[in-house]
Amino acid sequence: MKKRNHSSDYYPFFVNQFLKHYLWVFLIFLSIAFFVYRKALGGYFQGDEWFYFTQFLPLTHTQGGLLSALAKSLFAADEISGGGHLTPLYTLIWYFHNKFFGLHFFPYITLSIVFHAFNGFLLFHIVKKLTKNEAISFLSGFFFIFSYQNFQAVTWIMAYVPTVYAVFFTLVSFLCLLYALKISKKASGSSLSQKTSRNFKYG
Repeated sequence: MKKRNHSSDYYPFFVNQFLKHYLWVFLIFLSIAFFVYRKALGGYFQGDEWFYFTQFLPLTHTQGGLLSALAKSLFAADEISGGGHLTPLYTLIWYFHNKFFGLHFFPYITLSIVFHAFNGFLLFHIVKKLTKNEAISFLSGFFFIFSYQNFQAVTWIMAYVPTVYAVFFTLVSFLCLLYALKISKKASGSSLSQKTSRNFKYG
């Protein structure tokens, strides 16, 4: 008898549930996010960005610049932040932002707003799995996106990398945990059911 792969019931989440059922939620959240932060699209870089540009933007035009940026974040923390931050992942993300976006503000802020909206969607899905209530889930995502407490984290370019992205990875990790627990529970239930059936048949 062919063993069923229980993970296949949950793996195509983005294909089955996101595209077919909840794309409208993400589009609404995305529209809300761009409306709330519409004035930020006309902003520009602040003091901290310019300092980090001097540290990493020149490296994007050199051979081996990625490794140099990583080494700088690990071994020159005193020069960059007075030793207050040791953030190699942040540095790598900032390096690639510099490489592809340069000194153009618009793609930085656009990406920040899109990820903020997607974080609201991830929160919607997590709350929906926990409460089974779409109204509560939608309101949770809505207030997350609309809350003024996120303003600096979204609009300050130096802040959105360690905050918006950090929230994204946290929510994805928690969502994966929920899926893993559900798969494990279903697999355990199926195994127990098969064992009971065998005992009943041959007992």
